[in-house]
Amino acid sequence: MENENIPLELEGLRLDADNKEFNKAIDCILNTDKTIYLTGKAGTGKTTFLKYLKKVTHKRMVVLAPTGVAAINASGETIHSFFHIRPSVYIPEDPLRTADSELNELSMKSIFKHLKYSKSKVELIRNLEAIAIDEVSMVRCDIMDVIDKILRLYRDSTKPFGGVQMILVGDAYQLPPIVKKEEQEILKSSYDGIFFFDSKVMEQIINNNQLIYVELQKVYRQNDSKFIELLDRVRVNDMQDKDFALFDSKINKDKFTNENKSHIILTTTNVKVNYINEKRLAALPTQSKVYNAVVTGTFAEKERPTDIALELKVGAQIIFIRNDKENRYYNGKLGVVKHLGEKFLLIETETNNGEKIDVTVHPETWKSVSYKWNKTENVIEEEILGTFMQLPVRLAWAITVHKSQGMSFDRVMADLGNSFETGQVYVALSRCRSLEGLLLSSKIKPQSIIADPRVIEFSKNMSEYYAAEDVMLINQTEKIDEKAKLYSEIIELKKYIKELEYFKSQQVELYGYDTVSSLRRKNRIKENEYQDEIARLNVKNRELKEKIKKLENKESEKTAAELKKEAAAEKARQKQEAAAEKARKKQEEENMRKEIESNLRPRLEKEIENRLRPQLTKKIEEEISREYEKKLEFAIIEARCELRNEIDQYYKEDVELKDRHIDLLNSMVKRRDEQITSMKEKESEAKGKINVVQETAHHEEIQQGISKQETILQEKSTVSDKDSRKKIVSFFKRIFGKNR
Repeated sequence: MENENIPLELEGLRLDADNKEFNKAIDCILNTDKTIYLTGKAGTGKTTFLKYLKKVTHKRMVVLAPTGVAAINASGETIHSFFHIRPSVYIPEDPLRTADSELNELSMKSIFKHLKYSKSKVELIRNLEAIAIDEVSMVRCDIMDVIDKILRLYRDSTKPFGGVQMILVGDAYQLPPIVKKEEQEILKSSYDGIFFFDSKVMEQIINNNQLIYVELQKVYRQNDSKFIELLDRVRVNDMQDKDFALFDSKINKDKFTNENKSHIILTTTNVKVNYINEKRLAALPTQSKVYNAVVTGTFAEKERPTDIALELKVGAQIIFIRNDKENRYYNGKLGVVKHLGEKFLLIETETNNGEKIDVTVHPETWKSVSYKWNKTENVIEEEILGTFMQLPVRLAWAITVHKSQGMSFDRVMADLGNSFETGQVYVALSRCRSLEGLLLSSKIKPQSIIADPRVIEFSKNMSEYYAAEDVMLINQTEKIDEKAKLYSEIIELKKYIKELEYFKSQQVELYGYDTVSSLRRKNRIKENEYQDEIARLNVKNRELKEKIKKLENKESEKTAAELKKEAAAEKARQKQEAAAEKARKKQEEENMRKEIESNLRPRLEKEIENRLRPQLTKKIEEEISREYEKKLEFAIIEARCELRNEIDQYYKEDVELKDRHIDLLNSMVKRRDEQITSMKEKESEAKGKINVVQETAHHEEIQQGISKQETILQEKSTVSDKDSRKKIVSFFKRIFGKNR
């Protein structure tokens, strides 16, 4: 259903009528109560969408954010401030929250004691209809579960988030939650990851098909399709060699040349930012002037958009931190100070056409807000806790990547050599409007581009599921269109009734609080008109509700044949989808095979040649060496057996000679074994190099053993046994010579 009554432009915020995803998200929020995850690449208008939604929604809604700066930018409140959550780590076993949907007594008492909500805060939570969270990628999983538990408890509901519609806005591929090492270890025990979608409540919502996923596709920040495609690859860590080559061509190591002075430096730490800005400001020859901010009420230091004592000089490079109603500048646009007035600045900046213009800038006011429930008017109101009035600029030769999130720049010098977080490189590069305006101070290494596997898996699953779901939504929209229109009319009627009641109440201010009777006399006719109009509208309201009830009854009276027909159609659709999925997977496998053949195989062969082949050769040599040693041992064993058999056969009668020879043989074999063991140890220490001297000595010992054996044989044998003795000597030579 299209929002025909919603204006395309509202207080400087313009709705793109051709953006289907934008309109779909508005429809889903206004006409359903499901949780919505609105995501999109950098520059697709997520923050603009949230600001627009805040202006047009009829729902009782609050806007929250994980950090003070994000909350100020979104004109909302921080999550921790709104819910009074202490900075800590919460796990399912903690008394603050139980894993099941039921709320036990211990948990309730713990939360009441922990949070200490005022009566007005409780009323506010009970009357909430929607909560929008900006920069949801920076919200931890346990914080999501704490929010869920609080809302369930105070709204007395077992539904996720107590039945409050959650509007989650952000890009999980950008900056992740800030988690300390010790906190990460604690979270690991209960969660699969640290992201908002890893929370128990989000798992429940996704599994029960209660999440609406909308991904904004149209990029407004960049116009160059090649640059957009490059950023897409950086976003999911799918870089190619040509991409790194392109980045290398953008390297310009000197950050301080005149050529680069108009580029804003994006770096990873506050230390670097402060050093660069202070160095550049001190180098200017002009005199400095300090502008002091005016702070009222409570305005936390970490929420301040710029310095409370802002030191500037003529020639200083600044960044605007507020959008101009006349569209002369925007949040993130660079400029140079030309004149320091008493309470204003004259800034030189450029138009979109490159034309230089001078802009007069006056102080702006930021509000630190809290939400409260107005019981009389039955609406949620913003309570201003404090204000911060200062010139809407900040020194901007350099800023951190974190503070740049949500901004756009014409020229960027990215200093990403020490990038350490997932999404950090992507956020920095995507701040630039064009590839021509991008410079790098150092080489971007592949390991610096980090995309969390959990984010990739979640985003892929959501995209694939809801791509198929969109087809079903078209058919469902046609069926519920009439009912939705009736609901829309009721909403408009309620708004009109409120307006009439409001105008009626204004009569008090118009005529003054003189007397009740006098007031009635003055306004009797108008009061009657108001009452008649309100009564007529209430009757119409009841009629519309009756129509809706009839429609619902009509829908519930579907015949069995219709249901059977729908089931058959659904089965056929599922079968068709399964076949299409099978064909898709087959095609993916074929594409992968071709990819391997064309690209991966040559790379693998080269890798094997350069790195693996030497390792394999070494292993083969080691295996051959071990095999040789085994064969040597087997040969020795065989030699022993053969020798003993021949001795037994030869010395059948002379037992004494046989025993002596056997003892001699055993001693020689024992010595031989010891020498082999010694040789192995020395061979291992010298990496296979055999000591020739040791081998020669060993050979001489064997020869001496053989000579000694000959002497023994000569003493015991007769001249007639000469041939037999030669035979034994020959045998010993053959055995020991062969296995040496």
